[in-house]
Amino acid sequence: SPSIFRPWGVWQVCLKALSCLVIRWRRRKMEGEEGIWKGKHGMGGKVRFVVNADDLGYSRERDDGIFEAVSKGIVTSMSLLVNGPSAKSAIAKYMKIKMKLDEIGEEVPSLGLHINLTEGRPIASRHIVPSLLRENKNMASMFRGKFGFEQAVYGKKINLEHVRIEALAQIRWFYQNAGFYPSHVDGHNHVHVLPGVAPVVAALVAHFKIGWIRLPLEKTLGPTVDEKRVFFLRRIIANAKKAQVVFEQFDLKFPNAFYGMWLCGKELTVDRIVEIVDRHCKHRGSSERKEKSELVVEIMTHPGYPSTKGDAFSKSGDRVHELEVLISTSLAEKLAEIPRLHLGPFPKLAPEKPHRKMRSSKRGMADVRCNWQTLACTIC
Repeated sequence: SPSIFRPWGVWQVCLKALSCLVIRWRRRKMEGEEGIWKGKHGMGGKVRFVVNADDLGYSRERDDGIFEAVSKGIVTSMSLLVNGPSAKSAIAKYMKIKMKLDEIGEEVPSLGLHINLTEGRPIASRHIVPSLLRENKNMASMFRGKFGFEQAVYGKKINLEHVRIEALAQIRWFYQNAGFYPSHVDGHNHVHVLPGVAPVVAALVAHFKIGWIRLPLEKTLGPTVDEKRVFFLRRIIANAKKAQVVFEQFDLKFPNAFYGMWLCGKELTVDRIVEIVDRHCKHRGSSERKEKSELVVEIMTHPGYPSTKGDAFSKSGDRVHELEVLISTSLAEKLAEIPRLHLGPFPKLAPEKPHRKMRSSKRGMADVRCNWQTLACTIC
C-alpha cells in the first residue's frame, strides 16, 4: 500500500510487528519458565481436561442429556446458545446446580457462550443486522445457516459491524439472564474463527475480560468416510491457524490442546478418550521443564437426547451415543487409574465482571470497534 512509504505508515507496521513479537516472547517465557499462564491454575504438574458440552439451550431434550452428562458423567463445562428455545430454562437448571455445589465446596461446571450466527433468530433486532439473515423473504428473520453464513463471509456479503452488534447482544443477554459473564467463548459451527469474524469476537472477549476462547486447532483428524465433513473440518483448522494470530494479538487465553471435531457421534468412544487422556498425562509426567504448570486440554462433545425440532444433527441418535459414552462406568474407572489427570471446569483467570473503565458503553464499544477494524485491515 502507498501509505507504507509514509513515515507514519512505517511506524504502524513496525509497532504491529513488535507487538506480535512481544506477545509470542511472553507466551514462550511463561510456558518455559513458569508454566502456562504463570501457574495461576493452582494445579501444578497436572493435566486439566475440560470436557465441554456444546449446544446447551438448543432444546429441552438436548439440555436433559447435557445435565445428565454433568451429574453422572465426565462433562465439566457447557456452552450456551442464548438464542435457543430452552436457553432460559437451561440457565435456571444451571443456577440450581451451581448453588448446590457452592454449598458443599465442590467445583462448579463452567458455563460459556456458544456464539451463534448460523442457526435460528438473532438476539439483536433483525432490522439492524440484515446482512446476517437469509435473503429469502419468507425466512428473512432467520440466520443463513452453517454453509450459507460461511459462503457469505467469503463472498464479502457479511457486514462485520452486524457481527459485532449481534455478538455483543448475545454477551449482554448472557449477563442479564445469568448474572455473570461467560467463563469462555466458542462458536456454533466454529464461526468465531472465520476470516474477519475472528477479530470482531476477539475484541469483544478482550473487552469483557472473558477468561477463555476456543481454538479448534485439532492436530489429527481420525478415520472417516465422509469426504464433505473432512473438507469442512480442514477448512476449520486452516481458519483456526489464522485465528490463533488474532487471539494472541488480543492476548486471549485458549487451551493448550483441543479435540472433538472428529471425535463426534459414533466416533466418540471410551477407548479413544482414554487414549487421548493417557497420552497427555504420560507426556506430562516425562516433561521436567513444565512440571510446575498445569496443561489445559479441551474435549468438545455434543451429548443429549434427540430433539423433536431442529436440524438432523440435533435429531440424530448420535447424541444419545455420546451421552452413553460420557456417563459410562468403564470410562470413569479407566480415567481414575490415570495419574496427573484433573477433570474440571475452565480455570478462573479473570474477574467475572469487566473493568469499570470498560463498561462505559459508547466510548468503550467505540474502542472495541476501532481495535477489530484496525486488526482486520492489518491481517488482510
